[in-house]
Amino acid sequence: MNLQHEKKTFLFENLSQQLLVMLAVAATLLCFPTLSWGQKPKVNPLTPNIPVAQKPEPAPSTARPMTESDIEAFLDGLVPLQLERDDIAGVA
Repeated sequence: MNLQHEKKTFLFENLSQQLLVMLAVAATLLCFPTLSWGQKPKVNPLTPNIPVAQKPEPAPSTARPMTESDIEAFLDGLVPLQLERDDIAGVA
């Protein structure tokens, strides 16, 4: 027969150590909410109240829609200049 008693292991040796750790944890947890309570910007009561000006409405667009002939004319003028500038041979 085995009459050995199993010794229970505790995290702390005595109650005062456990109480001290619990107080330290509680104090730490109480400090975290105060970090989010920072100072708010203060409004100067002496500044004059200036009404906000309304933005002017944009002028109606007078541009006409771009057509296929507009793009063709643009590319007909641009592509030859780019080919000549970059000295690309064999393209005509």
